[in-house]
Amino acid sequence: SVVYALEDYAEMTTNKLFKKTLMEVAERVRAGDSLSQAIAMYPKVFPEIFYRVLRIGEETGNLDGAFGDIANHLSRVLELKNNIKKALMYPAFVLFFTFGALVFWMIFVLPKMIKLFKDMNLKLPAVTVVVMSLSDFAKAYGVYLFAFVLIFFIALVVLKKRSEKVAYILDLLILRLPIVGLIVNTFQLAFISDYMRLLVSSGANMDRTLELVANGVGNRVFKRSMERIKERVVLGESLSKAFSDEPVFPKFFIRMLKSGEESGTIEEQLGFAAEVYYEKLTDISEKMGKMLEPIVLTVVGGLFALIMISLLVPIYDLIGKIGTQY
Repeated sequence: SVVYALEDYAEMTTNKLFKKTLMEVAERVRAGDSLSQAIAMYPKVFPEIFYRVLRIGEETGNLDGAFGDIANHLSRVLELKNNIKKALMYPAFVLFFTFGALVFWMIFVLPKMIKLFKDMNLKLPAVTVVVMSLSDFAKAYGVYLFAFVLIFFIALVVLKKRSEKVAYILDLLILRLPIVGLIVNTFQLAFISDYMRLLVSSGANMDRTLELVANGVGNRVFKRSMERIKERVVLGESLSKAFSDEPVFPKFFIRMLKSGEESGTIEEQLGFAAEVYYEKLTDISEKMGKMLEPIVLTVVGGLFALIMISLLVPIYDLIGKIGTQY
């Protein structure tokens, strides 16, 4: 039964808050509440879509199907996030340690080598002079530069939490970035399509569906678009027309909505759109590592090649001078 299932899972979970919540839900069900009613009492743990879909499952006698729909939606979102993190992990790892090695060379190794060149009155080439200037700058102002960057990012995080305008601008900038913007944009479209499909299938009216989707979207640009769409739909405008006037939604998405409105199959069309965007995002996350790897290696190789050239040219001149003396 549902009560025993809740109690069994409460015993297995290690999260204390979730354990307590599940036991209270089980007690409410035992006292006569439906599962959806009991879960609705804990909005901080279970999102509204959770109990809405469960309520339809209870009414139709398809509770296992309702749980399957919710599990599929949540697991897909989690899987996509994990795939993106894995794809970005290698380039981030390489860049982090390359930057650390570069800073070590610039602050501790290069100054000693350059001092040796100066003591021997070697004529330094332009590339060595440039690297030497960068080394001197890093040694003199590296700590202050690092502190400035750290304070700058902390200030951005604080401002993003406190200022809606700053948060909107940052989210807009993220969407404009070459690779990251494509990932975020595709993820938001997949999430909105799937979220709307689940809400429509659960029996929520379109006004409430748009409101819940707007509250659930993480990116402020998409959030404001959804809020404007909701206002226009409330005033009587068609769903596809309201979406078509928002530039963040592509023509493919609009066509799916229009086809669903005209044929009365909006749930199926949203599901199809979600599948397309999920597959696209999976394909991007799989290819992203391969795309970024040559770029990262080229940048890293170029930086170290510059350093090695700046050192080898004076050393070659030094060897030449020693050879002429003997």
